Amino acid sequence: MKKTVIATALSLLAATPIAAQAANATLYGRVWLEMYNAGKTSATGNSSTYFGDDSSNIGVKGSEKINDSVTGYYKIEAGYNAMNASANVSAYHTPSPGFYTRFGYLGVKGSDYGSVTIGRQVDYYYSLIEDATYVTDVVAAPINPINANGYTYRVDAINYLSPNMGGFQLGVAYVGAGTDSQGQQQGMIQIGAKYAFGAGGYVSAAFMSIPKDNVGSNTGWYLSSLGATRLGDAKNMAGIAAGYKFGAFGVDANFQRLSPRADGPSQLGNVTGTAGSVTSAVQTIALQGSYDVGNNYTFVQYSQAKWAAVSNKTANRVTLGLNHHFSKQFSASGELELNNRYANSKLVDSVSAKANTVVAIGMRYNF
Repeated sequence: MKKTVIATALSLLAATPIAAQAANATLYGRVWLEMYNAGKTSATGNSSTYFGDDSSNIGVKGSEKINDSVTGYYKIEAGYNAMNASANVSAYHTPSPGFYTRFGYLGVKGSDYGSVTIGRQVDYYYSLIEDATYVTDVVAAPINPINANGYTYRVDAINYLSPNMGGFQLGVAYVGAGTDSQGQQQGMIQIGAKYAFGAGGYVSAAFMSIPKDNVGSNTGWYLSSLGATRLGDAKNMAGIAAGYKFGAFGVDANFQRLSPRADGPSQLGNVTGTAGSVTSAVQTIALQGSYDVGNNYTFVQYSQAKWAAVSNKTANRVTLGLNHHFSKQFSASGELELNNRYANSKLVDSVSAKANTVVAIGMRYNF
């Protein structure tokens, strides 16, 4: 594996002319491995223990000054499975053995113009709303609608960000989202804004419009934490987020609402336990408190998902975590996750569903 990683890194450098010329080209990567034990989620189920890779990767990034006011930048990143396990044995984040593209983009930026980035990059909506509370890298993410099977925070897009105007910044992105039923390429429009203040405060809002009959996104909307529960055809999603740092303490929160199409095929019947077409908005909340001092980062997080039509069935998750740095590059993490019965039953009022506990540990090396 070590020889394969080195060979891939060299090929990344060879395939990137800019990287060979730019003085500040950086080769980077990480190896993140994990083990977790999940208690049984139903009366007839069993507990399970897994070993897996958690998004190990290697890449090249850098920038080059074009003129006095414009700088070009780039990033190419490949993911790999350091444990060489198959997708159905490995943990959540890394697919089957072999390298795959995580990021690959080019951009230009200027203090007076803002920035334009094209390629596979971090989703703009995600960066504004969910990024701050997505710290549970070992167990599972907070319960939310965007970090889902069928949609990922790594997207093919073109994104424009305005220059920073006294802490205020606007943005718009067009995200490729596959093809419709007629084979026509479609995409999602995202708009957002963020205001940063003080030593670590921020308020942000974002909106995502999803095209009708889009095969690439509308058939894949899941709550990742709720198994294979589909949300039906999505029409749009909106979110707000805020956070603030008080010295070593931090607080972050977000609220999101996903609206389905009333005229689209709904699969929420599986959620409510009723037959036929049921359409209902989904609301999610994530709250997080953290303490970052010395070599330790600790956090406690609460998240929930609620269908408006079945508000008495709310999926709840509480996660406690600790990350300890032995050095700048090497660290270990541990997490304890508590799920209620609805988080383990796809919001169906199943008599066999059980609340459960997940315990996880991970080791990380960054270079």
